Amino acid sequence: MPLFRPGPRPRVWRARRGWLLLTAVVLLAFNLRSAAVSVGAVLEDVSTDLGLSPTAAGVLTTLPVVCFSVFGAVAARCARRYGAWQVLAWALVAVVVGQVVRVLGSSPTLFLLASGVALAGMAIGNVVVPAFVKQRFPRRIGLASAAYTTSLSAGTAVASGLTVPISDSLGGWRYGLVVWAGTAAVALAAWVAFARDPAGRRPAGARPGCREQPAFTGRSWSIGRGSIGRPASIGRRGPLGSRGWRTVFRRPLPSPSPSRSASASRDSVPRLRRSTLAWSLAFYFGLQSLQAYAAFGWLPQIYRDAGLDPTSAGLLVAVLPLMGIPLSLVLPIVAARRSDQRLLVWLCGLAYVVGYVGLIVAPRGGALTWAVLLGLGGGAFPLALTLIGLRSREAAVTTELSGFSQSVGYLVAIVGPLGLGALFDLTGGWTIPLWSLLLLVIPQVVAGLVAARPAYVDDEIAPLARSEAARSSTTV
Repeated sequence: MPLFRPGPRPRVWRARRGWLLLTAVVLLAFNLRSAAVSVGAVLEDVSTDLGLSPTAAGVLTTLPVVCFSVFGAVAARCARRYGAWQVLAWALVAVVVGQVVRVLGSSPTLFLLASGVALAGMAIGNVVVPAFVKQRFPRRIGLASAAYTTSLSAGTAVASGLTVPISDSLGGWRYGLVVWAGTAAVALAAWVAFARDPAGRRPAGARPGCREQPAFTGRSWSIGRGSIGRPASIGRRGPLGSRGWRTVFRRPLPSPSPSRSASASRDSVPRLRRSTLAWSLAFYFGLQSLQAYAAFGWLPQIYRDAGLDPTSAGLLVAVLPLMGIPLSLVLPIVAARRSDQRLLVWLCGLAYVVGYVGLIVAPRGGALTWAVLLGLGGGAFPLALTLIGLRSREAAVTTELSGFSQSVGYLVAIVGPLGLGALFDLTGGWTIPLWSLLLLVIPQVVAGLVAARPAYVDDEIAPLARSEAARSSTTV
């Protein structure tokens, strides 16, 4: 099958435009974890150089989860008000600025605040990108989700694995951290060049009064057999139109007619809190995040206490994000081709169970095997992100569902590294903490089974909307 659909030149151009847009999304996703994982690799050097107390170091390690929860909660509102194009552009600006500023000074407070700025940009990107993919690639959700989740996993693995070698080769931890500001700057340039909609179109759910078109109207850009929404007009001066890159950061101009999808999106926020499917997605996302952050935070120490040297322990932990790369490439495509994803939930849960049992029984004898199994269990992360797009019909609802699931989910995930450390202090060993993580797989699988059944959040909140409209008419 040809890469692009056959046809006249304009259609081929639109196909290339679709690939460029997907490239911009992939580069953006690559930078949605770098500020979070790169610090852990050089935390000792950072603490020594800046004089961070143990408490401040603990705050720094917990800061990513807190920011992902707090700023993820407001990301959907920002996307409704200003549109996903501008919000994601400014999110990348925050990622670049935060990572540059935090290496310039010698104040612990400045380092924490600047890290918070970078993490806030990443939190907003985490929420808005799934809805952006849902809207722009409505017929290729599996392909687009696989592309950006694979890039996110690759960015996590690369940032965690190369920060120390870069720091050693260039002469300090500051160089090892600031290099990821450079990759974010490349993503920002690509976003400005490829992803700007010259017609100023906003996604479904953007603020009423923005001069943008509803999602997926008219003709479309094509990628293979799929397509993405196309703006109503494209200027002759290129993909950015006559006004150029500066329009990326401009607030959309007012329009006399508000969008019905925007109203639906705004009204869906409180209704999501009464949706069983939305809560199951939130808890599934949160519990798999809890497992991941607990493993990244404490698995090196578990292996070292089992008798492995620090280098081997670090390499074994690197297996987890490396396993995430092929899983992120395959799982979203497989999930999108199925109406029921419950088998995938069972497989991820089973991998976690066997991995934790192995760590409890023989942590050193099968160290690599257990790391591989825990990495396979981490396939729950791309699966959860894909389910956010698959369990909603409208891009407006996808935005709200993404924000709700991730803000609630990361609140749940905070318990992971803190709770595991507290249990270790109380018991003096890793058996009880590992059994706790093993038992938490049960509610994770239960929540995943509810979230993976063939249903839509839109259908759950629609009766609530009708009943509220009936009460309003009765009151009037």
